[in-house]
Amino acid sequence: MEQDRDCLIRQLRATLGRMEAALSNISEAIAWTDARGRIQWCNRAFDRLTGQEHIHLLGAEASAALALWRRDVPVPRQQHPVGLALEWKRNVAGHYHIRLGSIRRLLEVKASPLGLEEQQARVVLVIRDMTEQDRAEAQVRDKTATLELLGSIAAAANQRASIEETLQFALHAVCRFTGWPVGHVYLTAGGSAGLDPTTLWHLENPERFAPFRELTEATALLPGRGLPGRVLQSGAPAWIRDVRVDPNFPSARAAAENGIRAGFAFPALVGNEAAAVLEFFDESPREPDEPLLEVMRQIGTQLGRAIERHRAQQEVRRSEELFRNVFHSASVGMGLAEVTGRFVQVNRALCQLLGYREEELLGLSWREVTDPADVASNNAEISRLFGGEAGFVQYEKRYRHKLGHTVWAQVGVSLMHDAGGRPTHTIGQVVDITERKAAELALRKAHEKLEARVRRRTAELVRLNEDLKREIEERRKAETIKDELISTVSHELRTPLTSLRGFAELLLLRRPPPEKQQRFLSIIVQESTRLTDLINDFLDLQRMESGRQVCHFELLDLLPLLNESASVFAEADNSHSFRLTTPASLPLVRGDADRLRQVFRNLVSNAVKFSPHGGGVEIGARQEDAGVTCWVSDAGVGIPVEAVPRLFTKFYRVDNTETRRIGGTGLGLALVKDIIEAHGGRVWAESEFGKGSTFWLSLPAQ
Repeated sequence: MEQDRDCLIRQLRATLGRMEAALSNISEAIAWTDARGRIQWCNRAFDRLTGQEHIHLLGAEASAALALWRRDVPVPRQQHPVGLALEWKRNVAGHYHIRLGSIRRLLEVKASPLGLEEQQARVVLVIRDMTEQDRAEAQVRDKTATLELLGSIAAAANQRASIEETLQFALHAVCRFTGWPVGHVYLTAGGSAGLDPTTLWHLENPERFAPFRELTEATALLPGRGLPGRVLQSGAPAWIRDVRVDPNFPSARAAAENGIRAGFAFPALVGNEAAAVLEFFDESPREPDEPLLEVMRQIGTQLGRAIERHRAQQEVRRSEELFRNVFHSASVGMGLAEVTGRFVQVNRALCQLLGYREEELLGLSWREVTDPADVASNNAEISRLFGGEAGFVQYEKRYRHKLGHTVWAQVGVSLMHDAGGRPTHTIGQVVDITERKAAELALRKAHEKLEARVRRRTAELVRLNEDLKREIEERRKAETIKDELISTVSHELRTPLTSLRGFAELLLLRRPPPEKQQRFLSIIVQESTRLTDLINDFLDLQRMESGRQVCHFELLDLLPLLNESASVFAEADNSHSFRLTTPASLPLVRGDADRLRQVFRNLVSNAVKFSPHGGGVEIGARQEDAGVTCWVSDAGVGIPVEAVPRLFTKFYRVDNTETRRIGGTGLGLALVKDIIEAHGGRVWAESEFGKGSTFWLSLPAQ
């Protein structure tokens, strides 16, 4: 048994040794740390990446040994992938830079927490150097832009009706590509060896460069004279770093005054002779750019072919050879197809893009590798070419990769013609835009999410604005009510208080006979009662309006309340007669007995008060529909028709001779209205001026 265990341990150690040897020799840098972020092991690639000796790395903090940068800012310890993986207990990945002296490298860093039984968590670091890949991708982008420039000028050469239009297009395209503001074309002079200026220009600021333009258009050049003359003489592109110090630039002074500094030119060659020279200028001195000149040399070749095509038939062999070179060296996908759509030639980039071998793709039509949803729209674009509506079409489409997934691409297609001008093939340039479409989709979703948030916030602001308007209106009403309250209450309180004070002073300062004392004390009691009623009415009304008045609802029979109200006033008043008009029984209502008692007493009190000469007061009730209707009528002074709609408004009083003598606060009917409405009922009045009034109320029956 012990021998088996020893054998197993030896095998395990051997396996671990082989694993460590394998990890030590792979290209990715690998290390792992303890729970405190200190390096416990790393491979040789990690040593090389950090530029430190292996022995110095062991035990060092990962954030110090692997000092990372992002956007030219050092990554702090707490944001280091190791620290984040330990804190978050999950994988952390990202792109960072590392600096070794003057060398800066792009890294893809992945930090993964690793939990082992009976041990604290530790982190495994896997680092891939992305510097060369990033540089290669930048080169691909540059090559793509270059190929797009070459493709657009090649398409223009096929589409434009005259060489002048082709050259003008080339001026604009090169200036857009380089960002240089000035471009001009010289053509070889007929019958002489020199160059004649043309009116073909690209000027970002025509007004600023007008003097330079006028001078240039007035200056013909001989071979070797000036920048275009040198190009004409050599047949090759040429570069001037700064025209101000160039000994062979005739218009140097005018150019300098117009802010022109650097320049380059290249010939449009027909065979070995320059048929035209295109010159371009920038506003800053610039060192020669050989790759750019190489691109311009290719453009010059394209333009030369266009010129030759307008002068005579192209040399078929040279044209085909140039086409093959551009086609196969292109970093973007390119395909040549018959008019039926079947591929007859494809480059490596297109094969890689779609996942097919060249021989597999050559047996297919472009429709067979297109997403079925895009075939109809693609057919429509190609039909525009064959119908003569356009010489070049560009559109986005979806391809089906051989493995089944979707590849988004931007496709530019133009026609190829035979010597008779008949279309023979289509040539397409295919650029992979899958990542861009994914980014656009994410951006669109984020935009939609933001719009939804804006809509919700706008609705909330509208609601808050409406609430604010209501609050302002309520405050305005409150201020108005307060002003009315101060005015009315001060007036109504002053009258009983004046009486109380006056009669109290008479009793104190004089010694009136007992009968007068009795009368004075009666007046004091009446005015005190009036003051108490005024204050109680006001407080009740304020509680009702503020919602603080609590009603204790119960099922009530209104007949006892009506009888009570009639009896109270009949016993205290000998000048009026009271008649109760009610049936033997009434349906029950849901109400507060105290509040309804207050309503009936207010209405009967008003009937008595506004019948100053006595008369009859009728108190009645009857069942109507699903409720009970009650009324109090009198034969008093009555109410003008125009005043009836405002009777239940707080502090309102009919202003005429009769009511002025009667007095009152204008609160009683407002309080009646609030109480009845709190019971789910309604109240109204009918009156004929000079003949009396009837006040009605209805309550829902249970």
